[in-house]
Amino acid sequence: LKTPANHLKTFIANRVSKVQRLTENCCWTHVPSPLNPADLVSRGLSPRDLPELKLWWSGPSFLERGELSSGPGPPLMNESEYSCELKNGVVPELPISSICVSTNCDLSFLSDLLCMSNSYVKILRIFSYVLRFVNVIKSNVIVSGPLSASELDQAENRLIGMVQGEVFSAEIRNLQCNKGVLPNSKLRNLNPFLDSDGVLRVGGRLGNSELPYVTKYPAILPNRHKLTNQIIVYFHLKNLHIGASSLLHCVRERFWPLNGRSLCRKIVYECIVCFKARPIVTSQLMGNLPRDRVVPDYPFNCSGVDFCGPFMIRYRNQRKGVLHKMYVCIFVCFVSKAVHIEIVSDLTSEAFIAT
Repeated sequence: LKTPANHLKTFIANRVSKVQRLTENCCWTHVPSPLNPADLVSRGLSPRDLPELKLWWSGPSFLERGELSSGPGPPLMNESEYSCELKNGVVPELPISSICVSTNCDLSFLSDLLCMSNSYVKILRIFSYVLRFVNVIKSNVIVSGPLSASELDQAENRLIGMVQGEVFSAEIRNLQCNKGVLPNSKLRNLNPFLDSDGVLRVGGRLGNSELPYVTKYPAILPNRHKLTNQIIVYFHLKNLHIGASSLLHCVRERFWPLNGRSLCRKIVYECIVCFKARPIVTSQLMGNLPRDRVVPDYPFNCSGVDFCGPFMIRYRNQRKGVLHKMYVCIFVCFVSKAVHIEIVSDLTSEAFIAT
């Protein structure tokens, strides 16, 4: 049943494809003939022997004990028996049954938790209630009412620690063994360290400042993770759809996302509200050029004049070296764009005419 139907012969393929289509989400197991009650009647059985058969009335022993998952596995199939049902030219590949045992359920729990909602606040509150339930089971002390600030902080640290353990497992392992991060690590320039809660934080030079602990040592977040995107979206909405630079500043007051600038730009660019409110820059429509600019003529027959300055100069023939003001008069030809420069002593009409 796990073989693709197009690899089988037509008669078998039609029936296998129908079974696969009708039982798409089912998990198949095998019950051998000695333990199958249906085979007793189909292969012939005397009515006198039927009342004494426990297999007929109670079923297989592993079903009676409620151990469906530990029942007998599928029998090993002979390659010749398997290949005779395949089409010509198809290489037989015997199906292999494998059992995968997970030793850590944190990753599956984290992925299921992040799929519950796109809101960081909602996910944090759900996880806080989960931790409260676990604490009640351990301590037998019933806690009710709204979530406290300490419970939310504890849940946030645990949640970030799980994400960091998923992405930065090698760095965390080295820091736990009092070793530095590897030279090829993405965190080598951040001087990371583990705090008392096991959260990976940025080590900086603000230890003597009066800033909060989470601001002096922000928690490191991976750049391609759903939780990181949800945290940035949360700060974007909390601060009324601020721009990318201001958003990065707000996020870095508590967290340090890798490649944070591009992540903030991506969040702002994909925000529907910001897209609708984003202004469109219009360009000024210019008028026609003057006739003197587009009709050929002699150089400087039609010119433009402008002044720049003042500039301070000192005359050589003066012994005291007194500074005097001077200006520069610029003549621009409208046709050829040629430039002529003259020095002017002042901004009077007489000085301009003298040029």
